[in-house]
Amino acid sequence: MASQLDNPKTWATGADAPTEKQTSFLQTLAKEKGVEVDANNLNKGEASAKINELKNKETADPDATADEPIQDPKEWATGDDPATGKQTGYIAVMAKEAGEDVKTEGMGKAEASEKIGELKKKTGM
Repeated sequence: MASQLDNPKTWATGADAPTEKQTSFLQTLAKEKGVEVDANNLNKGEASAKINELKNKETADPDATADEPIQDPKEWATGDDPATGKQTGYIAVMAKEAGEDVKTEGMGKAEASEKIGELKKKTGM
């Protein structure tokens, strides 16, 4: 059963202007998908909904795959930030499947993303 938290249009901050990260991500997604999006005419909730829509849209580049990052992780503005809990958890599961011992302590988001890609290829997950 979906809650109000699942619908960006019901967020209390949904009417605020989109964040810088949302705007940047929207531009990247729109370019990849071959569509035009004017983030200046969206609020936070609408920007979030548009991001979800574009993430699920077929790519304009038939050679691109859904498993490849939209942007090279080394170019991420937040790439040096600590890896997220989701990233480290995913790495732990795939490393176990691959029979590897991967230390995620001190790992940044970009490094974690690259390790996830490497482990996906090894495990087929």
